[in-house]
Amino acid sequence: MPTPPPLPPDSTTPLPRTRKGRPWLFLLLLVVGLSVAVIWSRRVAPVPDALSGVITLRTAMSDASAHGKPVVAVFTADWCPPCQHYKRTTLADAEVAARLKQQTIAIHVDVDQDKESLQLVAGMGVKVSGIPTTVVIKDDRVVAFQPGALSKSDLFALIDQAVR
Repeated sequence: MPTPPPLPPDSTTPLPRTRKGRPWLFLLLLVVGLSVAVIWSRRVAPVPDALSGVITLRTAMSDASAHGKPVVAVFTADWCPPCQHYKRTTLADAEVAARLKQQTIAIHVDVDQDKESLQLVAGMGVKVSGIPTTVVIKDDRVVAFQPGALSKSDLFALIDQAVR
């Protein structure tokens, strides 16, 4: 007697799955992930505690003269990614904060908000043309300045030029 043909699968028997994948899901997750990364990296960093953002350069220079300390002015802008990186890394470092507070009058200058401070350093012979720029002032004259986001050792070297 011949064998009967196989029975068709019933509704309770699972069908074998084929792995075709979902490329659209992968692309969607990739786009969302990259978007979050870009937004996260471009957010405005807070002004570090070691930098006073509430006084002007002129006021800082007056305070520095009264206390015999140099002024460290950090020129940045909210729209500048290297500035945000500088504020989040070197300027947020605990050792940097301690040294700035002990040895200097340190301030943050937003170049879009404080044009007077830009004019003041320009009158001392320094044109802040790139940001971030760190300017060290002692006895009403610029003793050191450096454009770019500085490392801790580079920032300490600038401070040392005014403290000696």
